Amino acid sequence: MPTTANEAVAERTGREFEAMFLSQMLQPIFETVKTDGMFGGGAGEDAFKNLLVDEYGKIIAKSGGVGIADQVKRQILDFQAHQDAGKQAAQNTGGSITLSVDAMRAAYRKAGADEGKAPTVAAPQTATAEPPVEAAPQAAVKVQKLKG
Repeated sequence: MPTTANEAVAERTGREFEAMFLSQMLQPIFETVKTDGMFGGGAGEDAFKNLLVDEYGKIIAKSGGVGIADQVKRQILDFQAHQDAGKQAAQNTGGSITLSVDAMRAAYRKAGADEGKAPTVAAPQTATAEPPVEAAPQAAVKVQKLKG
């Protein structure tokens, strides 16, 4: 999905989505309308009825709609803000996280594992509180994101 912080583009996208939604909601209503007489009905009307309903949806959305476009616009801008913040954070850290071997071993032991054995899931303990595990700065291991 291309990203843009342009509010006009997000607003246009929201209006287009609302127009599509409204035309889908109006479609069953117009399927029940049957026209008779000299100037109604026929294959031409059946072919163009969907286009007319789409235009009704666009007109309703353009004249204020039902509020869906504003919500979509807000969600697009919010998503892009979070995405931009994540990219900025990755650039600030160089895309990597540094953990010490001792800190990883302590976390593994805290999970209930012994050397060479996988951790087991135990019932939560109620009143015991362990002091926080502090990472030793020696023997750092650098974990990097994989490209792909």
